[in-house]
Parts: sequence; C-alpha cells; structure tokens
Amino acid sequence: MAYTITTEGDAQIDTAQSKFGGASGLFDGTGDYITAPDSDDWYFGTDKFTIDFWMRTSNTTDWMAPLGQSSSDSNGWGFGMNGGVSGGRLDFGFNNAGTWSVNFNVTGVVGIMNGSWHHIEVARDGSTWYLFIDGTAQSKNLALGSYAGGGDNIAGPLYIGKNGSDYNFMAGPFDGHLDEVRVSKGIVRHTSNFSVPTSAYSNDGDTQLLLHMDGTDGSTTFIDSSSDIRPDAISRNVTGTNTTATQAHTCTGDNRILFTSVLTFKSGDDTDRLTSITYNGVAMTQIGSTMNHTSGVNIYLFYLIAPSTGANNIVCTCDATMDEIDLRSASYTGAKQSGVPDASVSNGPTASQTSFSQSVTMTEDNCWLVGSWRNNAGAWTVGTNTYGRVDNSGADSMVLIDSNSSQGTAGSKTMTATCSSATVGGIMASFAPVTAVSGPANLSTWNGVAKASIDTINGVAIASVKTINGVA
Repeated sequence: MAYTITTEGDAQIDTAQSKFGGASGLFDGTGDYITAPDSDDWYFGTDKFTIDFWMRTSNTTDWMAPLGQSSSDSNGWGFGMNGGVSGGRLDFGFNNAGTWSVNFNVTGVVGIMNGSWHHIEVARDGSTWYLFIDGTAQSKNLALGSYAGGGDNIAGPLYIGKNGSDYNFMAGPFDGHLDEVRVSKGIVRHTSNFSVPTSAYSNDGDTQLLLHMDGTDGSTTFIDSSSDIRPDAISRNVTGTNTTATQAHTCTGDNRILFTSVLTFKSGDDTDRLTSITYNGVAMTQIGSTMNHTSGVNIYLFYLIAPSTGANNIVCTCDATMDEIDLRSASYTGAKQSGVPDASVSNGPTASQTSFSQSVTMTEDNCWLVGSWRNNAGAWTVGTNTYGRVDNSGADSMVLIDSNSSQGTAGSKTMTATCSSATVGGIMASFAPVTAVSGPANLSTWNGVAKASIDTINGVAIASVKTINGVA
C-alpha cells in the first residue's frame, strides 16, 4: 500500500513553484527533508529500476542530494550534484560498506542548476545504465566500481531532500524544489531519448513511490500516490484429457488476492462440468462465466482473498473427463480484503467479432480492473486500460488481463481489445485497494484497539494526530 511520508525540518508544500498540479516540495538546504519507511522496494540489487523526478534549484556551489538511502557516510545509494565542479556534475552510485560497487557521473551540466525546472532520470537494466537530463541520454563517466555492481539492502528509510542518515554520504541536503518524484522497480522506463512528461504521472503496477507534491501552500503533509495494488506473481497450466488440472502458484506480500481464469473444453458438450477450484485446499469463489463459446468451451473467473503465502497448488476439478483444462492465474498485493469484487460483468459469447470491450461501474476509488477473455482466432491486441497479464498468444487465446494501474475515481471504466474475426466473450471485475490508515506512523494499537479501527484519539480525528506522547 502507499507509504506514510514523514516530514522533517521545514520541508513543505509550496504553491509559488510547480511543474504540475499547482505546487511542489520546497527544501531549503538546511535540514529539510521527508522520508518513506524502510522497504524492500528501495532495494534494487542488480534488478531493473527507474528513478525520475523534476527539480528546480539555483544553488551552483554546494554538493547536494535530491534523494537516496543510506545508513552511514559509507553505506547507501543516491545522487549528488554540484554546479561548481567539472562545469556542473551529476553523480549516482551504490556504496556497500565503504566500497563503491558502481559510481558514475556526467559533467558539464551546470545548466540544470539555473533556476528552471529540469527532468532527471536514472535507470538500470543488468549492467546497462541510463541517465537522462530533460529526456536526453547523457554520456557517463565511470568513476568507481563496475557497471555490473549491485547495491546492498540498506536498513533505513528512503530520504527525499537528502541522501540519507548522514549528510556526508555523497552530498548535503537539497536546496530547491522537487516535483513528481517517482521510484519504479522491475522496469526501465526509457532506453533512448524521449519527450519529457507534459503532465503529472499516473500510477501503474511498477510504481513503488509517487510524490506529486501537491497540496495547500505551507502544508507539511506529503502524500504517496503510488499504486496501492501491485502485481505479485503469475502462473499458467494447460492440461489435456483429464478430470483435474493442477497449477503451482506462489503468493507473497500483504493484503493478497488471487484471480484464476479457467477454460474447460469437452467437444460437443456445453454442460457446465466444473465442480470446484481450490488454492492450497481452500475453495475459490466464482465471479462469473460465459458458456458455450464454441462447441463445448466454457470460460470462468474465480478469486480468493488472503491466499496462503508460499508455493501452493491451484486444483481445478470437473465431473467428466475434459479434452482440455486451461488455467491462468495472477496474484496481487495491497488489495482490500472484503467486498470483492467491487463490480463485475459477464458478456458473450458473440460470433464474428473483431473487437471486444467490457465496462464496470466502480463503487470505490482507485480500483484495478481484471478479466478473463477468450477468442478462438488468435492473440488479442489490447487497448485502453488493458494489459495481457497472463498469456496473449496461440490459436485459441484465453488471457487473464488487468488494467495495470488504479482507475481513479469511482464510475464507469472500460477495457478493450481487438482480434481477428472470432467468437469472443469474457468476464471482467474491479477490485479495490486496502484503505490506508493515517495518523502516527508508529502507532499500531491504542488502548488495545487496532489502528485501522480507530476514528479519533482523545476527541481528535486520527488523521490529524501526528504524535502520541512525543512519538510519531
């Protein structure tokens, strides 16, 4: 779920400067910063990741850092910049217990500290690194270590407005404005020159942190708008001539939900032959079905709240020997653990179609969409709000799809796809994120009551309570 952001010093929302949204974060270079709690989301190792943000600063003489994570002056990762060195220099690196596994820089970039807004992006794909300024790839200088070097798992929060717990790590505190700070994991956003964003970022399943820096002038409240729901794992199985199909699937994380798309086929038999589907022995719940697609093909969509963590089996059982049983599964974290689905619809089958769309009316904000679609002519070409999460190929294509991002405010939402002329149909549903609970970050219970169930403390709304007995 979205992270609680803690404010230190005089870090605040400032409406005098903004790239998007009418405000930005103001940091004065003398101890102002904000933090997100320690998480494996900030541990990149050698995995793909992207960090990007907008900055505005006129300080050209001091080393300073827009963001990073460190536990000491010799253990962490982050940025450093100084307009008075090498014609303006921008650094990025991983330091593991005093040894730089990788440290590189670009020089001659004093122009990024000219009091105007500039977009910075760094990304990694294996041993290939990318650094962009205003959408233009930069020629990097490897200073220390190797481009194959990875980062340690740092024990400590993510800092925005400085690099970490010790100002001596790479650079001092940031002096200026930041906007649209985004940390993405598992994806390289760009590998070549690109046009810089012209609007605020939207959430997607790869976004781990997203700070729009919006709000009332002078406010010290910073909101993480990253996607509460995130993809966890996928799996698939095709079983021929059997009454059962078994598929291994591994769930991890908190506030889990598992969806399974099922296709059963028994030539010439349109009867509903599916009798049960379980995960680790626990029955899954059917959302919907579309029957008799083509001579004995039936499609289903099931879900299970709070599936067991670890590797377990999905078992689908039919009351007759089927010619084929196909399973497509995806698990997600950060999902609401009740009221599933938020909304759902089943359509089809409809013959001789070259496109398919479904709409649901979300009753809660920031839901994701998920669906089980099938056509009998080949792969789908997905459209708006539509991502082929599990499979999208073959002559008899069933795919488990999702929106790969939250869908904003409640209301009607649509997913679309096209295909060769085919019989099409499917099931679609929306599911909501777990509700974030504001209030003191380190409070789990109050007088024996779980934080999630508390509305007020001593007559004050929990959202307005910052500390209890001096503890945040």
